[in-house]
Amino acid sequence: MISSIILKFGRSPGVPAEKIKVTPLTVFVGPNNSGKSKLLTELNQYCRSGNRDATAVILEEVGFEGLTAETVSNVIDRLQAKPSQGELVHPDHIILASKYARQQVHRASYVANLQMPIGNLGYFCNYYLVHKTLWLGGADRINLIADQSGGDLQGPPTSSLQILFRNDAMRSEVRRIVSEAFGTYFVIDPTSLGQLRVRLALSPPVSNQEERGLHNEAVEYHNQAQLISAASDGVKAFTGIVTE
Repeated sequence: MISSIILKFGRSPGVPAEKIKVTPLTVFVGPNNSGKSKLLTELNQYCRSGNRDATAVILEEVGFEGLTAETVSNVIDRLQAKPSQGELVHPDHIILASKYARQQVHRASYVANLQMPIGNLGYFCNYYLVHKTLWLGGADRINLIADQSGGDLQGPPTSSLQILFRNDAMRSEVRRIVSEAFGTYFVIDPTSLGQLRVRLALSPPVSNQEERGLHNEAVEYHNQAQLISAASDGVKAFTGIVTE
């Protein structure tokens, strides 16, 4: 993961470039127009491509450290997808898939690079960080809970709502967090055939089938719940971040 960020300048004119040691939670604080959003924009571009932007005005370099063998194993478990019908998988390769990319990689090479990324940062960014980097600008935070395609239940999920719709335990945990924050219950409504919609219900579903089904009881349950599009921007943003 990211271990350090080096800026193009220091804290004041004439001092060496600032090197920031990154922690699990790193916060940039400053007045308006001080460069906070610009730095995050440049960092997002670097993490998705592995290449420094020649036009960057704040970010000079990013330092990375390798993942442990256990973490790499967990990453593969989370990202590995089954081949689509007719999709050719090369020997010793696996398919990685998320809402951001679908890729085929040589498993042993992938494991080695994630444990020691220094020799090939482009690979580390293009095949690992691209799946793990989430940009949350103002509109992006709200759009996280926009209606999403229901997808093909016989194929791998390709969006956050598709993943949650199939995973009862994960969806229940999101519901717990949202209910503790706002007193309403996060549910995914499949009754607009082909689309998944987020609603906020006054009571939790009595069963997973009531939430995921298309029978009369499920349709009526979702009809009584509020579409999240009618909620405040703060509720939308919070819920969207939790779903990711």
